[in-house]
Amino acid sequence: ILQGPPGTGKTFNAKNIAEYLIFDEISLDKKTQKERLEQSEQFKLIQFHPAYSYEDFVRGIVAKSNGTSIEYLTENKTIGIFASMANKNFIDSQKEVTELTKERWIRNSFEDFKEKVLDEIDEKDEYVLNKTVSISEVEEDAFRYSGKEWQNDFRMKYEDIIQLFIHDIKTRPDIGKQNYISGLAKTHASYFKLLLDKFYSFMSDKKFEPIVVERELLKKYVLIIDEINRANLPSVLGELIYALEYRGSSVESMYGIDGDKRLTLPPNLFIIGTMNTADRSVGHIDYAIRRRFAFVDILPDENVIQNETAKTLFNEIKTLFNKDFLSPDFNAKDVMIGHSYFLVRDEDELRIKLAYEIKPILREYLKDGIFLEAANEKIEALNV
Repeated sequence: ILQGPPGTGKTFNAKNIAEYLIFDEISLDKKTQKERLEQSEQFKLIQFHPAYSYEDFVRGIVAKSNGTSIEYLTENKTIGIFASMANKNFIDSQKEVTELTKERWIRNSFEDFKEKVLDEIDEKDEYVLNKTVSISEVEEDAFRYSGKEWQNDFRMKYEDIIQLFIHDIKTRPDIGKQNYISGLAKTHASYFKLLLDKFYSFMSDKKFEPIVVERELLKKYVLIIDEINRANLPSVLGELIYALEYRGSSVESMYGIDGDKRLTLPPNLFIIGTMNTADRSVGHIDYAIRRRFAFVDILPDENVIQNETAKTLFNEIKTLFNKDFLSPDFNAKDVMIGHSYFLVRDEDELRIKLAYEIKPILREYLKDGIFLEAANEKIEALNV
């Protein structure tokens, strides 16, 4: 967590760190940096706020139409999606090329199998699994199946069937013993076996055609949480407080997706937070969370200010943050406004910043009791 008062370049530095972790270099042109980070699936930036919740960050329930009615489904949110991507890369990076080649062939073959199922649904309105159970719909990530006497239908995830085939699982009891499949697959193992048998039959007619693949490289995934202390962190993170320390170990979420509550933060997922130390209205970071982050001070730096008039103004304002004007309840390094307010092209821009950015925040400090009343006259006398 990069911590410091406003205007010290915490987010700027966080992006530099993210770019270096992902690309092994930092762009001098920040427009280039912005484009390459935004286009990378390994990078994500979000901002916390007081209303941010676990359901926004980890997993939550959403209402969706299935065509005939509204159903409530659990979905991965920001870190749930991002951690899944990173974890897949982490697992795949440990596989040999021969294993990846076979898996690629199986996945491509499964796409052909899906087309076969879809063709039969288009022709007969269903893909029959047995006399009473059939598949009625092909969704983005799962088949939807139901029984003739059932009131509800259920989902059968493609990934479950693929993984069971990859691991050569063929019996219903063995399906229930596998830890890499969803809870739904274990609970409804009898029905999953019906489709698995169909896929085995489909694959028996296929000749193995190796597809040239390269070994998966281990990638670094970087999540920047701007203003991390503006949310109620224990509430937002939930069980991820444990997962942050024990990387690679799954924890149980409050919500399960297709019967699976597991969630894992892999070792190749990096989380960088920024924290405004002057903002006393935001959530407190407790010791359990502090243990799991390294805190780095990002402080005002006079040396990066090029304009001499701006540098003079910076040093004049700096004198406000001493014992004559600063409340004893505050530490100067936590509230001294940063150098970014003074990075200007000319004095006209500096005057605008002084009037509409610098003085307003100093007046706010006075109003909030950060400054003693004696600072008022000095603030109003500031000029360029």
